[in-house]
Amino acid sequence: QVTISGTTESEAKVTINDFRAIVDSEGEFSYTFVLSNGENKIQIKSRDLAGNETQNERTVIFSP
Repeated sequence: QVTISGTTESEAKVTINDFRAIVDSEGEFSYTFVLSNGENKIQIKSRDLAGNETQNERTVIFSP
């Protein structure tokens, strides 16, 4: 598992690979992502109330 965390606007919607992360009143979020063996692409999206979107992608390679 890996925990993805960050800060955004408090009213923003954050998704990690299309799963919604909870954003608190300070704009902080975290999400626990279960890794598969091999390459794992993690796409993080944040959309504010005005509809502006920021997107970031990371690749994590897991080998037990």
